[in-house]
Amino acid sequence: MGLIFKKHKKTASAVGGARERIAVGVLGGILKLQRRWSVWMDKKINHLPLKKKKTYGALSAVGIGLYCLYLIVSSLFQTVAVTPVPQEKTRPVIRLEKHPSISDLTDSSTHRKILEFKKYMDQLDQTEEGRKKKASFLKFRPGLMDSLKLAEQLTNDQ
Repeated sequence: MGLIFKKHKKTASAVGGARERIAVGVLGGILKLQRRWSVWMDKKINHLPLKKKKTYGALSAVGIGLYCLYLIVSSLFQTVAVTPVPQEKTRPVIRLEKHPSISDLTDSSTHRKILEFKKYMDQLDQTEEGRKKKASFLKFRPGLMDSLKLAEQLTNDQ
């Protein structure tokens, strides 16, 4: 019977043990300060007569109550400026009514548009500002150049 209900000591891991020791040390220090303050206050108040103890207790209760009332009233009549949360810039989403098919790409005007766009993207590499613009395009549309190559291959094959 003793083996079933026997308490086992839990062992902490090396990292958890260090954290636990630090937490215990901090908590122990706080408790020590509280105990010292409590003993000091006890020494100060023990020699006072009962009437003064009651007076100080009542004054403390009234003071704390008035402070709480002040906090409540000031929060009710205080105007709070609400600042809006900045919205992330979103890209416009272009929805196609129908998916383009290979027959759409074989159109000569579509083929011409693909070649013009490819030429435009190639021209962007010539200037510093153009390279920044191209990098911005590719950042928000990572598969753009692959899609352009695929569309060009499909139009050339037809």
